[in-house]
Amino acid sequence: MEGVFIGKIIILLLLSFFTAVSHAHAEKNVSIEQLITQAKPGQTVVVPSGVYKGPLTIDKPVILRAEPGAILEGNGTGNVLTIAADKVTVEGLTIRNSGQDVTAHDAGILIQGNDVIVRNNSIQNTLFGIHLDRSSACFVSDNFIVGDKKASVARRGNGIQITAGGKHTIERNQLAEVQDGVYFDQTVHNTVRQNTVKSSRYGYHVMFSDNNRIVSNMTEDSVIGAMVMSANSIEVQDNVFRDQLDVQGCGLFLYDVQNGLVKGNKLLNNTTGITMDTVQGTLLQKNLIAYNAMGVKREGDIEATHLTKNAFVANVRQIGGDTDWLTEVWSWQAQGNYWDDYKGWDFNKDGIGDGAYRMADDMLKAFEGNPLLGIFYAGPLHQLMDQIASAYPVVDEYPLMSIPLTE
Repeated sequence: MEGVFIGKIIILLLLSFFTAVSHAHAEKNVSIEQLITQAKPGQTVVVPSGVYKGPLTIDKPVILRAEPGAILEGNGTGNVLTIAADKVTVEGLTIRNSGQDVTAHDAGILIQGNDVIVRNNSIQNTLFGIHLDRSSACFVSDNFIVGDKKASVARRGNGIQITAGGKHTIERNQLAEVQDGVYFDQTVHNTVRQNTVKSSRYGYHVMFSDNNRIVSNMTEDSVIGAMVMSANSIEVQDNVFRDQLDVQGCGLFLYDVQNGLVKGNKLLNNTTGITMDTVQGTLLQKNLIAYNAMGVKREGDIEATHLTKNAFVANVRQIGGDTDWLTEVWSWQAQGNYWDDYKGWDFNKDGIGDGAYRMADDMLKAFEGNPLLGIFYAGPLHQLMDQIASAYPVVDEYPLMSIPLTE
C-alpha cells in the first residue's frame, strides 16, 4: 500500500515537471523577450495581463499565448512585433503603436517566417496591421484590425498586406478604417475568405498576383469592394460588396484580368456594380447585381468573356460604358441573364424569353451628359422611348425569365 502511494507521488511530480517545461509563464518584471530567450523550441509562452514594452522579435518556433489584457506597446518606430522564425504561433495579444513610415511598411506584426499562425489578436494604432513579407503557408485568422479614422485614406496603411511569397490562408478577420483591407502584391496561391472590411478604400486589392481566391468576404461603405488588377486565374466567389456609394464607388473592378471566375457574388447598392476594363477569358456567372446606379460598366476591351445566369434587379441603369458591347458577351451556351425590366414572353416554357432583351437607354445616356435632363426620367418622353425599344440593338439574345438559383 505504501508503495502505491509513493508511486502516485512520483507521477504527480513528473506531471508537474513536464507542465513546467512545456509552458513558460511571465512573472512580475520579466519581459516577454526574456521568456522567449529562455524557452525551448515548441514551448508555449503564456503572457499574463499587463502592458509590455516593444518592439519584440520572435526568432525561434514558440507558441506565444496571451491572456486577456496582455498588451504589447510599441515605441512609435518600426514594427511592434517581428516574427523572424518558422512555425511560430501568436494568439490573444493586443498590439499597438507602430511607426508611421509608409515606405518601410511599419506594422503591428511583421511576418518573415513560414508556417506561422497569427490569430485572435487586436491591432490598434498601427500603420499597417499585419505584413506577410516573402513568407509562405501562414494562417492569419480572427484578428481585429482598426486603422486611424482621423487620418486621410492616403495616409493609412493596409490592414493585411501580402508581399511576394504565398500559399497563405487569411480568414475571419475584421478590418476597418484602413487603406486597403487585404492587399496582394506579387503573391500567388492565397485563399482569402470570410473577412469583413468596412470604411476603407478597397476591401481587397490584387496587384500582379495570380491564382488567388477571394471567397465569402464582405466589403461595405468603402470606395471599391474588390479591385483586381493585372491578375491571371483569379476566383472571386460568394462575396458581398455593398454600399460603395462614393462618386467612384464600385462593387467589383476588373482591370487587366485573364482567365477569371466571378461567381455567386452579391453586388448591392453601389454606384456601379461591376466595372470591366481589359478583361479576357473570364466568366461572370450567377451574380446578383441589384440596387446599383449602374449594374455593369465597360471601360475597355473585353475578349472571350461571358456573363451568364446573372440577375439584374432594380438598377437605375442596367449596363453602360464608353464603348459598345458585343452581343455574345451576354450569354454562354445559350444561357443569358435575368433582367427585371424585360417585357418579353416565354411561350414554349423553356425558361428563356422568346425575344431578345434590348435596353432603350438613350435618355439615360443623356442624363449622364446633362443631369438637368433628369426631370424627364420616368416621364411620358421616357416611356415613349421604352415603347420603341425594338429599334435598339440586342443586348441579350437569351434572356432568362426568372432569377437563377445559386448552387
